[in-house]
Amino acid sequence: MKMNIKSIVNKYSNNYESCVIVGSGHTMNEFDYENFKGKIIISGSTILRFDKTIEPDYLVTCNNHFPVLDIPTHLNFLNKFKKMIWLMSDTGCYNDVWQYNPDTFKKLKLDYITFDDRHFRFQNCKPKKNCCNFLNIYKNRKTLFEIIENKFNTKFIHQDKIGVSVAEHSMMFAVLMGFKNIFFQGVDLPTQFYRAMYLDSKKYYGYQSDYTEEFMKETMAIMRKKYFIYYLKNFNFKPYFQSLIKRIQFFDKKKSFFTENIKTSLNIIDWLVEIATKNNTKVYNLSTNSSLKNIKKIENLSFVEIKENFPHLFRTP
Repeated sequence: MKMNIKSIVNKYSNNYESCVIVGSGHTMNEFDYENFKGKIIISGSTILRFDKTIEPDYLVTCNNHFPVLDIPTHLNFLNKFKKMIWLMSDTGCYNDVWQYNPDTFKKLKLDYITFDDRHFRFQNCKPKKNCCNFLNIYKNRKTLFEIIENKFNTKFIHQDKIGVSVAEHSMMFAVLMGFKNIFFQGVDLPTQFYRAMYLDSKKYYGYQSDYTEEFMKETMAIMRKKYFIYYLKNFNFKPYFQSLIKRIQFFDKKKSFFTENIKTSLNIIDWLVEIATKNNTKVYNLSTNSSLKNIKKIENLSFVEIKENFPHLFRTP
């Protein structure tokens, strides 16, 4: 069932609840999710790497490759969850190759909330894309970013408002919901290409998961075909080759794809942490290699220290 974003604003502010925002960094599994009394917020495809015996409370996504309800395996994957709420950017999903059809969402068993991540001040993309059609569907809908600005009466001082990680949107929702403590686990935003580095490490969930590898292999094959047809139909292969060249360059330089616009992402999270702090919310980074460790008002602690300092947040096994 579709929900309104207003239904989750300040949802946890009166109960002094905590949440953990989970990314797919190599420290992802260094947290006692099973006994955590707070809420679990998963960022993007990290959910494919998550322990299937533990059900997250929220999934936040903002891309056009996962999850996409038009792909049967994605729909089936989402429908396995019973209590999770999906917070999805419809503008991020239906930006180019996928055509939005509200009937598709009738097949979804989960509660979900859609949001706009890009049409600031109700402006079309340049050049205009399929996602701009949502400006006609939701004539008065502000972006998630602008909802934060209005609610907390604060403006983001930097010009660029689109970063590189869905963790930014996860943090926005955590701030909107009014959690007392916000923990980041596995949100690394690495600047180096790290796949090979942690390939043999059993602590790295993402690339150690055969299920995830096969799942995304199928997905990317579908996406490549969709984009080929999309560019062929538009008689424009330039973006296709530019994307390919960029991937080769990043791989050759051993840089992470986060590198290109990581400064914007850190500016956004820094701004959100500032808002959280002013509202008596504490933010903690639990990943030793995370780029978040340099944000001033984020406290860096290990999970062992978290359990020592917040024993009331965990059930005794």
